[in-house]
Order: sequence, then structure tokens, then C-alpha cells
Amino acid sequence: MTRAVRSPQLPSAHATAEEADSGMRVQRWLAACAVGVSAALLTPTPVEAAQAPTPPQAHVPPRPVSDVLGHSGRWITDSQGRRVILHGFNMVAKAAPYDPSKLGFGEEDAKFLAAHGFNAVRIGIVMTGLQPRPGVFNESYLSSLKATIDMLGRYGIRSLIVFPQDLLNTRFRGTGYPDWMIRTDGIPPEFINFDMFTNLLFNPALQRANDNFWNNAPVHGKGLQEWYTDAWVHVAKKFRNNPAVLGYDLWNEPWPGSAWPTCAPPFGCKDFDSKKLAPFFTKMIRAIHAVDPKHLTFYEPNLLATFGPPIHLGKPGDKQSGLSFHTYCPDISGEPIPDWMYAVCHTIQTAVFHQAMAQSKRTGDALILTEFGATPNPQELSHVVRVADSYQLPWMEWTYCRCKDPTEAGITEGLVYDLTKPRSGANINTAALNALDEPYPQAIAGTPQSYGFNPQTRTFTLTYKPQGRANTIVYTSPRNYPGGYRTTVTGADILSVPNSPILTLRAKRGATSVKLTLTPP
Repeated sequence: MTRAVRSPQLPSAHATAEEADSGMRVQRWLAACAVGVSAALLTPTPVEAAQAPTPPQAHVPPRPVSDVLGHSGRWITDSQGRRVILHGFNMVAKAAPYDPSKLGFGEEDAKFLAAHGFNAVRIGIVMTGLQPRPGVFNESYLSSLKATIDMLGRYGIRSLIVFPQDLLNTRFRGTGYPDWMIRTDGIPPEFINFDMFTNLLFNPALQRANDNFWNNAPVHGKGLQEWYTDAWVHVAKKFRNNPAVLGYDLWNEPWPGSAWPTCAPPFGCKDFDSKKLAPFFTKMIRAIHAVDPKHLTFYEPNLLATFGPPIHLGKPGDKQSGLSFHTYCPDISGEPIPDWMYAVCHTIQTAVFHQAMAQSKRTGDALILTEFGATPNPQELSHVVRVADSYQLPWMEWTYCRCKDPTEAGITEGLVYDLTKPRSGANINTAALNALDEPYPQAIAGTPQSYGFNPQTRTFTLTYKPQGRANTIVYTSPRNYPGGYRTTVTGADILSVPNSPILTLRAKRGATSVKLTLTPP
């Protein structure tokens, strides 16, 4: 995640960490103004009424993961062929020792996440911690992360592994890759080194380091991309056949380096995407699937695709691949976003979803929204959740914890403020939790036609075309139905007890459509 601004002004070279993290959301907002795409949200289908409520069950029992997920077109699927919908968070420890467990992330967090219906975490394995020296892997670090991933799996939470990076390295006021991987050809990183925004666009050492990576320049006797691929292969060997792993997100927010001026909306970055980025992902995916053929591999568009221009990657993956994408809106110091800015944001965010859907339609690849939010503003969180639901897409919000971070992400953005304190009371971002904890289908035995939650009326609706005899699983969000809920269903039988936090449906034989509605009692 490349973080954003409190102010568009540039700080001095001696700025604080908060000031040094300026720019990105304003950058995204300025680019958004160039995009003219109208928003269109799907409207959930209402259904008829039925069952009277009884007091809700407060406990959501853990359901350990048991199978490696695949996909069918844009849908992520389980071993029964059900469409799997994931809601969750990013959990990245960007500072040494780069290990969430060392910050206090553990079983208490798994219980908290599962209790609120979250079933996915995008967890960072930081290259600086994984391979501090060429060819030397920190196995104790990797084993610690595996223990965290396995623990999450016991609570039904799947982990999408990512190698996180923001501006490649700490010398550019970012994080991610070790010094030995940063080749600047003698250009000093200190030249034009003010903040993340100006560094991203104008720091010549950073541009050269990016160019060298995309050109596979050699360091320590081997191309940079070969070093990077070897690291991913090492990780894939560690996690192959592990059902707690959702898949591998191969590069976070690729930056085109000196080619970035050619990538502005509305045309996108055809030359860089097709000649540099796509071949890199193809090489990576082949190498990973040679040692771990089951897990999904996710590629990402270049960072400027966050503004909604076309994605020109072709089909870089194989039959077990998907697109991971991000969308953001400016953060104005935590104040409510004004209507005029929402209009800009809604336009750009709808364009991003549209381009992701178009990429999947061209390639048949799976889709997942892996970053949005990065804001204390619950209106923005709620909006993106509504849009993602209208497209029936899985999502992961940025970010779970207010962790120490060299880029200062999470200071006002985390769901949990302090991992050394109980996950309750003032340690929880209640407004964010209210926006993100919603009823949704976690596994659908068929093809979803629409689903969504209206927070004003507290009405949830789901319509799907059933297939097979597996059960459909719906998280009902006791937070939104503290007094229980009424259910209405046509085309299926309810197998769970009334007001269960996990509602289970099975389609009636011969049914061609199933419709479910939840409302307050």
C-alpha cells in the first residue's frame, strides 16, 4: 500500500514521519479528475417474508479450513464448486522484525476476526526479513509466519501471502526489499529525497532502481527478477498444499519507474504493461506453479491503474491465476468527505471495478479487491463495500492494526489500535467495524445473481442460481441484528437454527433460483 496525504504541500527534507508520508491520495484524486466513467450499482432483489425471530447466538464457532481454493472464471471456488466470498484485512508488519506475531497479532485476533465474520487476511512476508543477504533465507522468520497462517486457518481464515513494498526500500522513505536488491547505478538515494509523493515521481535513484528491476539488471551474479522469483519459489515450497493459504499476491502496486509519465489516464500504460510487467508475471507464475501447482497466483496492474485506466497485461497467468487490484479515495484529515469529492471518488472507483471486470472477462482469471480504505472515514469504507457487493467481489481492507510502520500507515486507519491491548472498547475503531461487519454469503452453492446489505434499513438480500446439493453459508452479522432477524427464503430450506450467526441453506430439488432476505424482527 502506498499511503496518502493530509496536505498536498511538500515538507522539508527534515519532515516528521507523518509529514514524510504525504501525497498519494491527493495524487490519486488529481488523476481521478481525468476519468469520466458513470457509476452503476446493482440493486438487491427483495423477497417474501417468513420466520419469527428468537434471541441471537453471540458465538460464531470456528470452522477450520480444509481445502485449497481454486477458481471458475472470476469466482474463487472451494472443492465443492461453491463460489467463495472473502471479507478481511491486510496485516503487514513493515518494520523490523517484520513479523505480525512479534507485534502481538495472534489467536485473540483470529477469534475477533472470526466473531465478526471475517474470513481472510492478506499477510505480508517482507523480503528484507526473508532474505537479508543474497541466497540466505531466514527460516525462523518464515516458520513464525507459517505458524500465524496455520493458526488463522484453524479459525476459518485464509491468508493471501504478499511480498509488500512501498517505494522499494527504506532509503526512499518506503519499505520492502533489502539494500542488496536496490541497484541505483551510483545515483545517491538522498538526491530529491523529500517524501513518498515526490520520491515516487521524481527521485532519480528510485526511478533507476525500478528500471533496473524491470530490465532484470544483474546484482551479485544474477538478475534481480531471478532473485525475486527464487524467493517466491522458496515460499511456495513452504506452503504448497496448505489449505490455510488462499494464494500468492506476487508484487504490490508495481511502479513503472521512469516510464510512469506514459501511464496516465485515460489510456493506461500499454508499453510497460505488455513488454515489462506481463512477461515478469508470466515467468513468476510458471516458476511458482512448477513447485506448487494448486494455489492461486495473483498478479497486479501497475499502480496508476488505481485511477481507472485500461489494464494492458493480456493474460500473464495460467489456469490458476487471478487479478488483485486496489481502489482508494482521498483522506482529508479524517473529516467527512464532501459530496463533490465523493462524486470524483465514485467515478474513479467505479472505473477501477469496471477495468478489473473487463480483465477477468478477457482472461477468465479470478478477481479480488485486496486494498481499499486507508482512512478513518467510515463513509468511504461503507461506499466501497457497497460497490464490491454489487459486483459480488471479495475484498480485504487496509488495514487491520495500528502497527508501527516506517510509512506511518495505520496511525488513524487501523481497525485495532494496539495489539498489546484487548480487542475491545477504545482499542477498536468502532466506526470502521460498523462499516465493515455486514451480512454476506461466505460460500454459495451456485452462481450469485446479486447480494447486498442496506445499513439504513438493515435488510440483507441474496439471490443465486443453485447448482449441486452443497450448502450455502451466510454470515448474518449479529452486530447488525442484535435482537435476531427474520428470514424469508424461496427455493431453499434453512438448515441452521433460527438467528444463528451462520445461516445454512440448501436448495430444494428442482429449484432454479434461491432468494433470501434478512430483516430486523
